[in-house]
Amino acid sequence: MQATSIQSCFIPLLFDSHHSCLKLQQEEVCLYIKKGRIFTASRDMSYLQIHKEGQFIFLSNGPTYISSDPNGTVDLKHNRENWEKFFLLPYDGFVFLKAMMENGFYSRSLGQFFNATECMLEKFHVRYADISFSLEQNAHISFRDNTILYDNISIEQITALNPAIYFSIFGKREFLDMFILCAHSIMKRSGVNFTFIIITDLDIDEVIEATTFIIKKKVIPAHFLSKMEYLYARFTITRLDSLSSYQPVIYSDIDVICNASLKSLVVKTLLNDSILVNTEQGKEGQDIWFGKAFICTDPHVNDRNTLFVNSGIFCFNNIQSVTSLFQTTLRICHAAYRKWGHDLKAYDQPCFNYALKKIGRFNLTDLPAYIINFPDSDFNAIEPRGLAHFCGGVGIFSSKYNLMSEYSKYLESL
Repeated sequence: MQATSIQSCFIPLLFDSHHSCLKLQQEEVCLYIKKGRIFTASRDMSYLQIHKEGQFIFLSNGPTYISSDPNGTVDLKHNRENWEKFFLLPYDGFVFLKAMMENGFYSRSLGQFFNATECMLEKFHVRYADISFSLEQNAHISFRDNTILYDNISIEQITALNPAIYFSIFGKREFLDMFILCAHSIMKRSGVNFTFIIITDLDIDEVIEATTFIIKKKVIPAHFLSKMEYLYARFTITRLDSLSSYQPVIYSDIDVICNASLKSLVVKTLLNDSILVNTEQGKEGQDIWFGKAFICTDPHVNDRNTLFVNSGIFCFNNIQSVTSLFQTTLRICHAAYRKWGHDLKAYDQPCFNYALKKIGRFNLTDLPAYIINFPDSDFNAIEPRGLAHFCGGVGIFSSKYNLMSEYSKYLESL
């Protein structure tokens, strides 16, 4: 059958315009035809000629051209017509369309979210509902430029879903075991095709080997000098431009078990310009954990009520939307650490609360509906909202891990 979508297993064949050659996974390759299909080979086939015309290329072996017929078969033709040309889609566009057709997308013009199956490729056009746009006319499409033209003069904005969830794992190998429990639960129950991003100072090969069950992942090495830097690492993600194509993005502590779907949370975050944060209830009198030291000494804070934001889970639509907030939070963290050292006033959470209070655009209402803070040891009493956060106590392992493990087994038994 003719390919009408871009699937997660697809690997792009790249055209090197400087050397007029084809590359697959950075290696120069040639093409050959066998039983009506195109194959790649690493050996030299010098008779293959590549002709480029605008955004299209034609592939020939002399007098004949490689042709892709409408039914998906491949043949050699003597005439060079529509079925003998191949569109050169820029790599950023490939990544964008792949996200659309793998995860779904939001149409600004139609005001609705479309599932991946509601979009198809046909004759160098992308089609969904009553909209069809030409790839040739919109070769610029990417996560940085998602406005397209269709019907010659009509404008549409497409927000492709490319969800990621990231974690900080530092210090001890046992924290990797806790993350594995967390990741298994997210993959099993969230219903979301996340890319997992792991920021860690552990041995990279060991992390990769321990997480082979996660197909879509990025492991990012990081080395800090203190426990406080470990806590601050969650705010360093905006320094990684290579992650700018993910939207939305969720940060999660590793002491979390997923117990229900996160699909609606992901869509809400994708369409929200504010960072979604989680609040704790019943923490009156514990304001020191939520930035009281900063609020009390700042004469220009108009509203001195504490936000009670837990920094263990938060969501945002893309890295660009939180760059200023996270950079400011890091500056506050480092200034607080220089002043107070390892005092809890300099922990990430108080600094984050103060930064939100001063400059953040935040949403306090949506995320708490998906999170259970300090879940009950009576597992029957834990609501299946989405994420059960076994928070409390920085660096505590054994008691949390045992409780998380037992809760995971409980969920498996249901």
